[in-house]
Amino acid sequence: QKLDLTRNFKKSLTLETGVKSSFVMNEALSDVQFSNAAGELVTDTGYSNSYHYNERILAAYVSTSKSFKKLDVKAGLRSEHTLVDGNNLPKNFVLRRDYINFFPNFSVSYKLNDKNNLQATYGYYIGRPSYDQMSPSRGFNDKFSNGSGNPTLKPQFTHSANFEYSFNNMITLGFFNNMARNAIYNYAYGNTKTKATVDSVFNFQKINSGGLSLFVQKQVKWLNLNASCYLLYRDNATIANGLEVTNRSYLGFFNSTLEVLLPKDVKIQLQGYYNTWAYDGIQTYHPIGSMSFTIFKSFFNKKLDLSMSIYDIFYTDKLPWENNLGGLRTYYIERNDTRRIRLFIVWKFGKMRINSNLKRSNQEESGRLKKVG
Repeated sequence: QKLDLTRNFKKSLTLETGVKSSFVMNEALSDVQFSNAAGELVTDTGYSNSYHYNERILAAYVSTSKSFKKLDVKAGLRSEHTLVDGNNLPKNFVLRRDYINFFPNFSVSYKLNDKNNLQATYGYYIGRPSYDQMSPSRGFNDKFSNGSGNPTLKPQFTHSANFEYSFNNMITLGFFNNMARNAIYNYAYGNTKTKATVDSVFNFQKINSGGLSLFVQKQVKWLNLNASCYLLYRDNATIANGLEVTNRSYLGFFNSTLEVLLPKDVKIQLQGYYNTWAYDGIQTYHPIGSMSFTIFKSFFNKKLDLSMSIYDIFYTDKLPWENNLGGLRTYYIERNDTRRIRLFIVWKFGKMRINSNLKRSNQEESGRLKKVG
């Protein structure tokens, strides 16, 4: 449930305030059995669980904004009271948490002239783990691969600051810095006894990242270009499986889309991306990239649209990563069916208008139902 109130005052002054409450009851039950020497199925108490998790969050916020001739300012504060009650009685596990947090945010934008703008933002944010990430139930892919959640996970807290300069809605240059504590981190490691790969999740003590972002969009008569680039420096430190892990690295992400407009309502589009080596905490991600191609044609006064797309032309969209934790090296590569050819046919029957005004107050909680991974 939530209640919001907005009040507009004179001289471009706005005040917003509201309250919200959420109540969650979640259960994770698992009964793992194995066959004994007599061929009977027996419950494995080491892997079976009966986990119950209850969470209550009460939140309130207030924010104000003020517009001047060339300057816009906004500031706000959000407070959350969280009460957690969890238990896994077969394992004698009990979890109790009761805490209050405050999250300020601030933004200011300044219009230098019609083509040049400056903007600075700061915020302190919370990221809560999904319910699957907190479930102790263990899933088995095979005897050499299994994984489970972590019921002791804590929320992630992040300080985020950004500064951007934009020119003529064509170029945006940004500088950013994020400092995360108790970062929610999915990782895999090798069990030195069973030699199995174990998927797990824990709180990474410190992940600091900062860098440069660049966005370019340009349109001429027959050409459209959109490109983005991130250059980052990352500093990580934590304790994983009883071992100290620290690393510092530079990495980059690049993405671009080029669209060529040809005569007779024909369009050609090329899209590609490339990620450099990335040392992300415990895991090292190898370079990855791909390129896709689309050709588009309209018929019958643009009532019929035909397009054909070839995704991942060179079949390079794979995700290889590795780690070396405790002297045991784990290497993983994921290759999906990414190279595909698709044909799209769209016929426009006429003017159609569909209005959707469905609002849900529990969207944030629903998003935490996502799967681990």
